[in-house]
Parts: sequence; C-alpha cells; structure tokens
Amino acid sequence: MRVLFDRGPDEALTRPTGPHRNLSLVEYAPQRSLIIASLALLVIGATPDIARGEEGEVSVSAGGTVARWASADTSTVEGGLALGATWWLTDFWSAGLRLRGVGTLSGPDAPAPAASAHLEARYVLDALTWVPWVCAGAGGSWGGSSGPGGGTAGLVHAGLGLDYRPRRVWSVGIAGRYHLALTDLDQTTGPLELSLILRIYPGDP
Repeated sequence: MRVLFDRGPDEALTRPTGPHRNLSLVEYAPQRSLIIASLALLVIGATPDIARGEEGEVSVSAGGTVARWASADTSTVEGGLALGATWWLTDFWSAGLRLRGVGTLSGPDAPAPAASAHLEARYVLDALTWVPWVCAGAGGSWGGSSGPGGGTAGLVHAGLGLDYRPRRVWSVGIAGRYHLALTDLDQTTGPLELSLILRIYPGDP
C-alpha cells in the first residue's frame, strides 16, 4: 500500500498499488452505470411532448376570422367563424378543407351573410412546439353585400401561419391569407384574411 497524505497513523489515506490498483474502479462501475441510466431516464421523463406532424394524422379546427375586400371606391369588412379539417399526407405536407360562415361588418348592405369553402395544401417549416407553416389553396364564396366580395366568386389564396403546440393533442395559432377573386380581378382587391385557430388532434393521447 502507498500512503497518499500523511494525516497521522489512524487517518492515512491509502490506495492499492500493483496489479490490484484498479480494483475500486471495477467495484464501483455497476453503481456508476446505474446512476447514469437513472439520470438519462429522468431527463427523458421530464422532456415535454414534441409536437410533430405524422403521416396519416388528422386534425380539426375552429376559430374566428376577419377579412377585408376592397375596390376602387369602397371596401367591405366581414367577420365570422371558420371550421376546418386537415389530413397529414407526410410529416410535413397536409391537405385540408376550410369552411367559413361570415357576415359583413361594414360596407354596402351590412350586415349581410356570406359563406366560402376552400381546399388547402399546407407545408410545415418546422415541427417542434412552435410550428410555422405556409399554405395555398382554391375555393369559392357566396352571398355577402352588393359591394366588393358580394355575389359568387372563384378564389385562390396563399398564406402563412404559426401554431403553438405545447401538447400533441391541441394547438392554438394565428394565420394570414391573401385571396384573389379570379372572377373579378379588375375590380376587387383581396380579401386579406386574418384568423385565430384552435386545433385539436383527436387521434393523439
């Protein structure tokens, strides 16, 4: 045995030398492995659910929507409720249907009811707790006032949004979409639509 520090005859700290000098390392290896494994399990257990899209996943959504149509001499603002359903084709691509039921809040003939339906493709830029995405789609609108956006119109749109998904089962988000009225491109601008969205993922625990 070799004395490391001279702390008196009863307090000498010693360690083995020769062929048995690594005995203490071997002796404590199982305990050290157990500690490392326990810490790893603790970290995994404390990690929040990662909000990622998965192929075949389905979500339903509801929220408020406001849109503004404009023409050369007047404008129309409409607001109401939007409902949607989305199916994930891959981990990043999804396809869905949006239905809007609104009423004109300002403009000619307000209030006047209107409705629209849209098919939409969406691409997720990232799939963690904060989920940015872009979208594009096409559809049509019916009803409304005699001002911009009134009557029947064929629409295409593009937009972007951001969802906050702290758990896999739900998210809240905001989105902006710019629509073009294909049936009245010369006279009508927009609408520019803003939406607040609550999204539920029924298939997730």
